Amino acid sequence: MATKKAEKELTLAEAFGTVVKTYRESAGLTQDKLAFHSEIDRGYMSQIERGIKNVTLPFVWKLAKALGAKPSELITATEKKLRERT
Repeated sequence: MATKKAEKELTLAEAFGTVVKTYRESAGLTQDKLAFHSEIDRGYMSQIERGIKNVTLPFVWKLAKALGAKPSELITATEKKLRERT
């Protein structure tokens, strides 16, 4: 009998990074453009999207503004993403 491989549980940073990437792609922005508009280093932006870096609240606000979203939207979408994988 074959066993189904369990999905890896997402970390908070990974879930938030996935949400940022989804919003960025929906907005038609490259990582470079989002980094520029949110005043975040391009390399740091990549690490955020890959779930390597945890962001502070000021970064959540900068990202939300650059994405044309409310910070609460990004947080709510992150919560939903975490619930999907637990």
